[in-house]
Amino acid sequence: MNQTKVKSATTAGLLGIFLGFVGAHNFYLNQKNKGIIHACIGGIGLLLAIIGAIVGMVNMPKNSLEAVYKIATTGSLPLGAGFFLELFGGLAISASSIWGIVEAIIIMSKGDAGLAAQGYTVAAAPAIAGAPVAPGAPIAPAAPAAPVAPVAPIAPAAPVAPAAPVAPVEPIAPAAPVAPAPEAPVAPAEPIAPAAPEAPVAPAPEAPVTPTTPEAPQM
Repeated sequence: MNQTKVKSATTAGLLGIFLGFVGAHNFYLNQKNKGIIHACIGGIGLLLAIIGAIVGMVNMPKNSLEAVYKIATTGSLPLGAGFFLELFGGLAISASSIWGIVEAIIIMSKGDAGLAAQGYTVAAAPAIAGAPVAPGAPIAPAAPAAPVAPVAPIAPAAPVAPAAPVAPVEPIAPAAPVAPAPEAPVAPAEPIAPAAPEAPVAPAPEAPVTPTTPEAPQM
């Protein structure tokens, strides 16, 4: 199935994820039969959900007293037809959405190469395994390489002049002997003069004792 318009696997995958329940990705890839099935399932489910919501609003208790009365008489609020219509509508939409998401994942996993293998025109069609490859233009032979000029011979190095002989080292003259310095004679110490004898201390003469006069006898 060859398509003239350029298709993208990324675009088809995103349409399948977000609008897969109405077959948007199938219509994008010109898969009309699948798209119609998706649209019927999703459309019927959406219609049932809307009708169920309207019926539920009509049958809803007008006030709290009516709700209390229904709970007291029946034990619970009656579900009614609106609930089941919404339930079936939600299941139909969910089934069509899951189907579209699975198809979108498959398309995106194969990428543009998968679309090109199915005959779609893609932006940059990669090479497909097994497809015949168109022969390319013959490659012109390469021009012969220019001859390489011979390398000039290297001139021999100039001989190195011999080193000048080293003059012998003059012997070191021995040092002159050092004459010992004569020691000066030590002068004898002067004798110490004996200490002068102490002068004898003259004894002090004692004063004579005057005899006392006898007292006269009393009369």
